[in-house]
Amino acid sequence: MASTTAEAALGAAAELDQLAVVRSEADVAALRHYADFLPQVVTRYNAERTRPSPLGNPSPKSASSPTLPTPSPSPSLR
Repeated sequence: MASTTAEAALGAAAELDQLAVVRSEADVAALRHYADFLPQVVTRYNAERTRPSPLGNPSPKSASSPTLPTPSPSPSLR
């Protein structure tokens, strides 16, 4: 997104001129400019993805899918 002529005359640049998908600290380091809080957000996101779930479900990085119990048939109503 380009700055308007008026913004350029005031010395203002576009605040958002590029989007990027980042998944690691290395991806953040490869960017030329980024918000000062971005490294902390990426670090926290990765820590939460690798932390075991309190519910016992596998983490998203796990290759296996959870095994669900087979429900028992309900008694027939007579």
